[in-house]
Amino acid sequence: MASVLAVATACGGTDEMTETPGDVTEETTEEVEEVVEDKAEGADVDSSISTIDTSMYQYATEVTVTDAIELNNYVSLMIYVNEENDNKGLQAQHVLNQTYDFLLQDAIEGADYVGINVVQGNQKILMFEVDTAKFQEDDEVPMADLVLRASEIEMIHDEVRQFAEVMEWEMQ
Repeated sequence: MASVLAVATACGGTDEMTETPGDVTEETTEEVEEVVEDKAEGADVDSSISTIDTSMYQYATEVTVTDAIELNNYVSLMIYVNEENDNKGLQAQHVLNQTYDFLLQDAIEGADYVGINVVQGNQKILMFEVDTAKFQEDDEVPMADLVLRASEIEMIHDEVRQFAEVMEWEMQ
């Protein structure tokens, strides 16, 4: 309750706050909720908080993001995939397909490059860097190929390379 008072006071509430922390009124709570809603709608929001969405990586066990757009126009992802699925190629396929959706979001606007590292257990199985200027949407081309067309493969595990050959990925 004290935090409600602190938020209301910090947000420039004009009503005099004379209640003790145990006596917060319904009106005060509604005022605080309005301030929180205004913040959520973009009014004076702190831009240093990253809003990059990684929910599209449904097969990942963990995704970490380094948002350095303001510093050097770069976003880096560490995508940890399930260790129990031993098909490294399929894991890489999932990441490539989901990266297509990742690249479409407004939150990475301003990033010239997106670096992606795919890790399974203690082993990196794929590492690539997407040049966002080269990335294009196309409903007629497989999503993985569109991501690969805009990417430079920096490292690929042998099993992923064999899978890529069978699937005829357009690697550069």
